[in-house]
Amino acid sequence: MTSTYDPNNGVTVNGRSPHPFDQLHDLPTPIRLLPPVEIPSRHIRTSYFGMGPIPFGKINATRSLVDEANLPHHSHPRRPDVLTPAEESVRTGVEKQAQAYLDRAVTHTIEPKIRRVKNIHAEINNLDHQISSLPNRSYIGPDGQTLTPEQADEYSHLLAHEVASDNSAGATVHQGVNGLSDTLRGHKATKNDRRREFAKLAMDAPVFFLAMLGLLNVNYQLILIDAFTTIMAGVALVFALLGTILLAVTMRDMARRHRRYKNKEGGITAPPTVARRMKIELIALITIGALAVGVMSSRVLVDGLNADSNPILVGTLALLFGGLIGYSAYTNYTSVFDNSSIQIERLEYLTGQFQHREDKLDSAKNARSVLIESAGQKAADIHRAIAKARTDAEHTVSNSNADKALRIARSYHGRTGISAALPPVRLDYSRLDLAATQATNIQNTQNNLERHI
Repeated sequence: MTSTYDPNNGVTVNGRSPHPFDQLHDLPTPIRLLPPVEIPSRHIRTSYFGMGPIPFGKINATRSLVDEANLPHHSHPRRPDVLTPAEESVRTGVEKQAQAYLDRAVTHTIEPKIRRVKNIHAEINNLDHQISSLPNRSYIGPDGQTLTPEQADEYSHLLAHEVASDNSAGATVHQGVNGLSDTLRGHKATKNDRRREFAKLAMDAPVFFLAMLGLLNVNYQLILIDAFTTIMAGVALVFALLGTILLAVTMRDMARRHRRYKNKEGGITAPPTVARRMKIELIALITIGALAVGVMSSRVLVDGLNADSNPILVGTLALLFGGLIGYSAYTNYTSVFDNSSIQIERLEYLTGQFQHREDKLDSAKNARSVLIESAGQKAADIHRAIAKARTDAEHTVSNSNADKALRIARSYHGRTGISAALPPVRLDYSRLDLAATQATNIQNTQNNLERHI
């Protein structure tokens, strides 16, 4: 059959007009239809008893997949990476479960981990700010003035040089009660030092308590037995403690005021007006001490003579207890007055701030190291959690009975060839990818922070 073109009649076939059936020979060769297949009946029977090969609960789905493959428009070879409508319906349910698991992992595991690491990084940045700003902060001088770090350091060196020069010249003004000042020896107060100070403070408390018991006529034998006697003993104890504290505080406060005017020889040098006031204060202190001694001595004398005791013994005890009160007042005064000088006080005021700042810097650096280590571990946990969430979600689908049904149905009908591979799992990874981007940024921040250790 030949075709020619006639200008008047158009296309002609063997000299006549074409017939529609004459074009059939130009159509593509029809796709070869594969013969229908059936699932072996024994496979169905064993699968109903859970013995496979078809997953239990997916027998009907598998039969539906094979039936779909037997339909005329599916009975031909096709690509293995494309799901048919029936295959999609089988897989959709488990993909929804995997998506729900993935969303839960991001919401409840990954995002909280990201927030925790970001909070730790914020703490580290705050510590870095402290570490960088602390050395440049101002100090408060002994007179309340504001000093820059350079001025404070220069002033402390000036005071230390002055103290060292006076000590080299033989002056004792800067020496404490135990010799060299605690500040110059780098000595910090220990528990024993505090115990000694407390002992000096409370030395005359028992003596005062004994005097108050006698003054209030408390019968020692009825203490804790008779209620009224016990109350009076308590009152005596309260007054004894108040007397002890007031006497000690008065002596120490006066000594601290007088120490401002201590000269290099250990005496007092003050302007005339201040000197007159200090003389009055010293007279007042001596009077207070003498009164305390008199009260204690007279209390012992009265009690001893009323008890018809030996007068010599009574007098000796009166002098002893009175002397204890006087000695306690004296030691409380001298322990402050003789302990260092105004220069040492100023130096201690500055060195205390220096030490506090150094301790704060060390504490901040140690805390930063701990946080860096913790943040590094948690940042690694985020990457592991992201990988686990992705893998578990995909395995939820690929290891499911639904995918097993798809694979075995394809092996039965053979429309996809010898490969039973399924297309990739279709999940929404947008939130997981965002979390992965954040995890990468966190790791970069972590690396920068670690380089600045």
